[in-house]
Amino acid sequence: MLSSNLLAKRIDWASSTVADVHSITLESAEQNSDLESRQDWLVLRDMYERAHEHTAGAVTCITIGNVASAEALCRTSLESSITLHYVSVNDIFTVVAGYFQSYIVSEKEQNRKWHNSIEASGFDESVQLAHRAELNKKESALKRYQTTLGAWLDQIGSVSLGSSPKWPSVFDRFKEIGKELSYRTVYAALCSQSHADAEDIINHLMSRLLSSDTSARKDYHKMLQRENEWFSTLMIAFAIEEYIEATAMFLGKFNILPVRKFQSLAAEARGVQASLIDEEKRLIAGCNHA
Repeated sequence: MLSSNLLAKRIDWASSTVADVHSITLESAEQNSDLESRQDWLVLRDMYERAHEHTAGAVTCITIGNVASAEALCRTSLESSITLHYVSVNDIFTVVAGYFQSYIVSEKEQNRKWHNSIEASGFDESVQLAHRAELNKKESALKRYQTTLGAWLDQIGSVSLGSSPKWPSVFDRFKEIGKELSYRTVYAALCSQSHADAEDIINHLMSRLLSSDTSARKDYHKMLQRENEWFSTLMIAFAIEEYIEATAMFLGKFNILPVRKFQSLAAEARGVQASLIDEEKRLIAGCNHA
């Protein structure tokens, strides 16, 4: 595994970098308080805050040793940052209208399926009535969303929900901002923990099946732990780089340009990624020569 000192260094770097980005953003907001009256700023700031929270949460998870949870949150962080980046480089109100419409359509479809499941459930009538009551509440909330958002979009002179462009898939958002390869590699790898696929369970099973030698099993288990810590730390470095870049795009949309600081932070993130990959190569080479 990564040495405790080295792992602690990586975690300290991650924590301080996320804190630095957030501090720059808060200071920028304070120095440009006139933006508080702009709807586009407020919407993007909300999106930024969510990306920040997910990224900080991933770092917190690895700090307390929950590497699988860190990877799952890295995926959420990455998707939040990519969405912030995508919206920031497009016409905000137009793409946000599509974003909102996509949510409403998706929730209505979920409600339709929920209704069908209630009817087919065979539960007691009292249970079905309770579900229908909650379903009706959700339907009412969606109607309020549509009415309120429609009036808001009309007030700011944007496209309506119904005529908004289709909200792109996660893949298309990555592709549109020139990050298709990141989707195929980093994001795809992170989906493993988010969906609780079989990889970790298979690896632990393998440690019990490969050898009857207790010492060999312990060595294999240590290797798995090292691999998990290494991979989780690498994914956090990737997520932080995207968080930095997305934040820069968000602030840049409003001509807030702390360019040098963000360039420095992004370069540090890439440096951490490179050093982690080099460390893994050296460990693999050492194992092959053992």
